[in-house]
Amino acid sequence: MIEGGHRFFIFRKIAATLNESVIKVMRDILIENNAQYDENKTAKIISFNGNELHFCGMDDPEKLKSVEKMTGSWMEEATEFQLDDMMQLNLRLRGKLKNYKQNILSFNPVESAAPWLKEMFFDSIHPDATVHVSTAWDNPFIDHEYLDQLDSIKDDTYRKIYRLGEWALAEGIIYSNWKVSPDQPGKVEHEIYGLDFGYNNPSALVHVRICEGVAWVQEKIYQKQLTNAQLIERLKSLNIPRNIPIYADSAEPNRIEEIRQAGFYCQPAEKDVKLGIDTVNTYQLIIHPDSVNLIKEIKTYKWEAEKKGINKDRPVKFMDHILDACRYAIYSNHCRTVRVPRVRMVS
Repeated sequence: MIEGGHRFFIFRKIAATLNESVIKVMRDILIENNAQYDENKTAKIISFNGNELHFCGMDDPEKLKSVEKMTGSWMEEATEFQLDDMMQLNLRLRGKLKNYKQNILSFNPVESAAPWLKEMFFDSIHPDATVHVSTAWDNPFIDHEYLDQLDSIKDDTYRKIYRLGEWALAEGIIYSNWKVSPDQPGKVEHEIYGLDFGYNNPSALVHVRICEGVAWVQEKIYQKQLTNAQLIERLKSLNIPRNIPIYADSAEPNRIEEIRQAGFYCQPAEKDVKLGIDTVNTYQLIIHPDSVNLIKEIKTYKWEAEKKGINKDRPVKFMDHILDACRYAIYSNHCRTVRVPRVRMVS
């Protein structure tokens, strides 16, 4: 607002996540500060006071072609990116411009997610970088319900990462049977959805297609403060066939019934956590690249640690919403489709 003349690019790894994250954030900031702005929703550009904010996904080649005369960038959730992504953006900070040029990277310090960030900026002092560490205590705008969740974390690793802003390497990771790929199944034996309810926490929906021991998983909804009526409208917008099962958290029978009354085949999920995790681990998971919240959760989803080792019966109850939905879908489908043969006793 003071300088003007900026052409600033704001990035997420996947373009599909822009609207509900960085675009909404910047729009809200402008509104709260009574700043007049114009928004081109098709091009994903917000203009104000002689500045342009361009919103891009690194998976959108056509949009990236317009990245020129860039005065700066913000890479939100930088652990989603690879080192090569940042190098490509640095190459675009070229040419003589009126304003200074800079890249901003923001992230939680999960070492397993992006070791290159730790190595480049924390293990050594980068001559052209400033490192700023902040925590929830420094954030005057934080959601108090989320702050309560952070304060309740007992796991040392999660507390370091999400409460104290310290680098930590998660041990006892639950799922290693996954990879990210845009590949689609050639044929489908079972098609299902999993749904975890939330309000202060996000409601999460995944689409799962299973064939010959492989489960293709794609995130469809991950959003806070959805009433059941709003959730139903989101389900309708996805055009989910009414004969495809949606396995939802069985602790919410009234919400399940309301979704069923809206015409969806919504069923209570099987909820044995340990057996559910064991079942999911029998599949090869292929996660669609646009499932950024699923990928973020699965990288750090871990067993509770005890002083004398790992307790493999209880996962840490934090950042597991879409993974719960995934487990509901796969384990419930397994329970309803696998038939255990009867044993006849013969003397």
